[in-house]
Amino acid sequence: MSNFLKKINLNLIILLLLLSQFIIFFFNSSTERATFNYRSDSLEKFTTMILGEKGVDVITADKMIKIKDDKTLLIGNTSLKNNEYEISSKNVTVDSQNKITSSSHKTQTINDQGTLKSEGFEYDQNKDIIKFKGESEFYSNEN
Repeated sequence: MSNFLKKINLNLIILLLLLSQFIIFFFNSSTERATFNYRSDSLEKFTTMILGEKGVDVITADKMIKIKDDKTLLIGNTSLKNNEYEISSKNVTVDSQNKITSSSHKTQTINDQGTLKSEGFEYDQNKDIIKFKGESEFYSNEN
């Protein structure tokens, strides 16, 4: 082979290597941009305080997952507490559009009158009414 053909082959190999590096860089860059723009819609060991009409409401859960802008799941052990009562349950759904918080799991509600255990609950914030689901037992503090 002549020197001219060797130079062309060497230049062609270098050009192919540079082109392959450019392609790798281009595809990796878009992946990194997508990673930085990714928004996580869940939080572990979630706790928040909200100023409500009846004082400060404290909400805790093992994990919070935002399903939509108006629907949130509180996964695992969940506690909803204010100055009047504390509701403890599991896997609570919060529908902020309809202002309904509910769970179909065993629930314990404690207030100054006693303790109520039920198979679930539904709290309608518009009507300020808590409905207890399934069989419920009330234990009075007067004993």
